[in-house]
Amino acid sequence: MKKKSLFSRGRKSSAGRGATAGRRREFKPVGEPLEGRELLAAATAVSAVVQYGIPSVFAIGNTGNVSYNFLTVQNGQTVWDGWNLIPGGIGATAISTGTVLATPYLRPYVFLVNGAENIYYNSINSTGNFSGWSPVGINVGAVSIATGALPISNSPYVVMINGDYNVYYESQMSNGAWAGWTPVGVNVGAVEVSTGVIQASLAPAVYE
Repeated sequence: MKKKSLFSRGRKSSAGRGATAGRRREFKPVGEPLEGRELLAAATAVSAVVQYGIPSVFAIGNTGNVSYNFLTVQNGQTVWDGWNLIPGGIGATAISTGTVLATPYLRPYVFLVNGAENIYYNSINSTGNFSGWSPVGINVGAVSIATGALPISNSPYVVMINGDYNVYYESQMSNGAWAGWTPVGVNVGAVEVSTGVIQASLAPAVYE
């Protein structure tokens, strides 16, 4: 009997923070076959989000692929749905996750850094399926990322540290395009990054 996904129902959420890993591989095109799925017991990094108060988990396997799992209910028992490989998420060395508005519900998203130090983005769309990996930063030399979602617009943003220990920021616009990288800290020697938002104005409500 086919299991129902919890993403077919509305839910509240909170963003998750990513983790880094040291193994580097080249990014390959989307469309790798799903046979030979890796054992996630050998995961090198995990990141989680919470919706309905129920956890959803992303993980980088020991082969550099990104997989996804979530808690569901079967026969009155809470069980994990099972790990599913996200096609194309290959060569990942770091991930960061959260939730973003996919009308009418909030759905999980994931950013990855691959072995070429590029950044890609994927999210679950309104049909409950992953939309596919799209480039956010190519040839940016990313070594670490942290992500979040801006209030009201529920649009994702990402902050990265590059190989020169500088910090840069980018966010997604309402048309789905990325606004472009802006410097947050240059020559600051950054080695770790975290994100969040604060309300900077009451009328109108502006968050930064």
